[in-house]
Amino acid sequence: MEVHSLLFGAHMEMVKLGRPLNRASFRSYLPTVEIALQRVRNMPQDANAGAYYKVAGEFAAFAEDYLQASGLLKEALDLFKTERDEKVEGLIKHCEELKEFCDASLARGPQK
Repeated sequence: MEVHSLLFGAHMEMVKLGRPLNRASFRSYLPTVEIALQRVRNMPQDANAGAYYKVAGEFAAFAEDYLQASGLLKEALDLFKTERDEKVEGLIKHCEELKEFCDASLARGPQK
């Protein structure tokens, strides 16, 4: 999770400086994200696992892999919704918003 956070932070700093989001970089990270997903799937499936699915979904969305992103965000939502803790409310809201964006992007089809 720390590595993901640092990568996101580095990319967002570049965006703040006026550079476009480097989506190709996010695509290059997806094989590593997939390795981490395999490990997380072997862990207890709770809100902690959901937090990783959320981050992985964000990576996929930034890489414009909206199908994978939507699926990962759904998994995160399913796990977050098993928690009664109000701490996950913000995570749920963010997942729902990003999933809606991904689903809308899929419905529009490939952009040229």
